[in-house]
This record gives sequence, structure tokens and C-alpha cells, in this order.
Amino acid sequence: MTHLMPVFAVVLAVATACTSAPTPTFVPPTTTPIPIPPTTTPTQSPPSPTPTTCSFRDDFDATTLNPAWSWIREDKTHWSFSATPGNLQITTRSKESIFGKLSNQKNLLLQKAPSGNFEVITKVAFDPTKDFQKAALLVYQDDDNFVMVSRASCAQCRGGGVDLSVEVAGKSTLGFDVGMYKAFPRSPVYLKIGKDGTRYKGYYSTDGTSWSQVGEQTHSGLTDIKVGVTATNDSNVDTSEIPADFDCFCVIKLP
Repeated sequence: MTHLMPVFAVVLAVATACTSAPTPTFVPPTTTPIPIPPTTTPTQSPPSPTPTTCSFRDDFDATTLNPAWSWIREDKTHWSFSATPGNLQITTRSKESIFGKLSNQKNLLLQKAPSGNFEVITKVAFDPTKDFQKAALLVYQDDDNFVMVSRASCAQCRGGGVDLSVEVAGKSTLGFDVGMYKAFPRSPVYLKIGKDGTRYKGYYSTDGTSWSQVGEQTHSGLTDIKVGVTATNDSNVDTSEIPADFDCFCVIKLP
């Protein structure tokens, strides 16, 4: 097991990565990575000064998808580049979820994850007001095996927040239920998942520099891992469909 220090001590200034790049149609994974200076959480000692880079970055400034991406159960009527230019907008859908027995959620946008340990980050503007509306960052094998950090609404959790959930062989451990939920009414928000072996930590941030941990989960069965984003009402009832505007996505390959 890789020691947590080299993996999770790298806290990323993602705001720079998401806003300072030129405006290409897309940035392919082979493009020269752009340095992101590392920072630390208050409880950790400073990392080495070696800069960390996005091995893949998409600022969603194009009008077509980077070919590294692929959809699971695409619904073209519920995603757009033109609705909010400079963002990928995914609109939530009712009566859908990848949790439990439904496994019918559309518009999961995914790409292959790097081998070994990594971090994935996204910035999303999303204002949920109804139970379980969520915009999410995913580490995904299939509908029965994944880890998810979500900007979501939960009435029993006192409104809007961020949660970390996991599903292992179809059995869900929801952040709402086990306390891995942090009240957070603001939008937009940066979301991050860090992988260290079989451990996955979820974080959120207002600026992409200073991070707060929302929880940690273990998943020992993930293989052929993909990473990406999605938005859903995550319920078997009709709920107002609302947009999630993803402004950037960054993958960090870790030692």
C-alpha cells in the first residue's frame, strides 16, 4: 500500500488549470501537461517542490467532445455545450439512479483512468433544491461498483451539501446514511477523489486550492477503472430536472 503522504499530500491549485489554458477545441492526453503547484492541508507537512501536472485536462471550451470521452446510456436531449458556453451542461433526469436495483441512469461521461494511484478533479455549478438531485464526480467500474463524490441536496441532512458514497457488488453505502456528508450551500464547487490503493478519499473546495475532506471509503474490487462526471435526480420519483454546468476536468497521475 502506498503511504498516504505522497498520494494525498498533493492538494491541487485546480483553478489555475481550469482557467489559464488557451482555448483549444480539446486538449488531448498527449499534450504537454501544464504544471499545477502543489499545496497542503493544514495537518500535513509540505510536499516536495516538484510540480504536479494534469495528465489529462478538459476545460469544456469546445463544441464537440474530446475523443478520450465516451457516454454510458447517452441522452442527447439532456447534455449540451451551447446552453452555457465554456461548460459541459448535463441536465438531471427523473426516475433514474445507478444505486441499487435501478441501474438506469443516463449520461455518465467517462474515460479510462490511469493505472495505479491518481486524483480526479472537476468544477461544477449546481444548485440542488430537491432530495437527491446531484452533480457527481465518479470513479467507476460498472453500475454495481463505483465511488462517487456529489454536490447534492438531502432534506434529512439539512439541505445542500457534498457527500461521498460507494457501491460494492451492488451494495450501497451512501454518504447521507453513514455521516460522510458535509453541509455546503455554495455553488460552484470543486470536487476531488483521490485513489490510494483500495482507499478513496473525497474532497470539496471553493477555490481549487484549499480542500476539505468529506470522507473516505474502501473499495477493493474496482478493475478496468474509468473516471468522469454525471448529473441525476437519483430517485424513482418525478423531481424537477435542473442543469449541472461542469467547467473543467483534470486527471492527476500519482507516484
